[in-house]
Amino acid sequence: PEERVPIVGRDEFESEYIRRFFAIKANDKNSTIYEISVDQYPILKKNPFYIVEQTRWKIAGPLRTVYDRGIQQKVGVIDYNELAFNALKSRIQNIQKKIPSLTQFYMDEYTE
Repeated sequence: PEERVPIVGRDEFESEYIRRFFAIKANDKNSTIYEISVDQYPILKKNPFYIVEQTRWKIAGPLRTVYDRGIQQKVGVIDYNELAFNALKSRIQNIQKKIPSLTQFYMDEYTE
């Protein structure tokens, strides 16, 4: 696998989400975790020597979920990404080595 850092542009910022793809050797849970491209994902998915996972990652919006009179108005970055992180962790135990923060890639405004 080749390491690939997600590219975050205006479109991603406006949609508030990016797709992230990860790969790790299937026979070594302590091996390097790679963040890979969307192009590498289907190739490695077919390879029995790798575990590959993908997730949707929130990069914009309020940090915490916003409620109005108890009704959820807008899901927060931290709350959304915590669920995504925990789902990844169930398959890639040391994912925190690759994702150090639930606000990784967060932007409160887009600047070029």
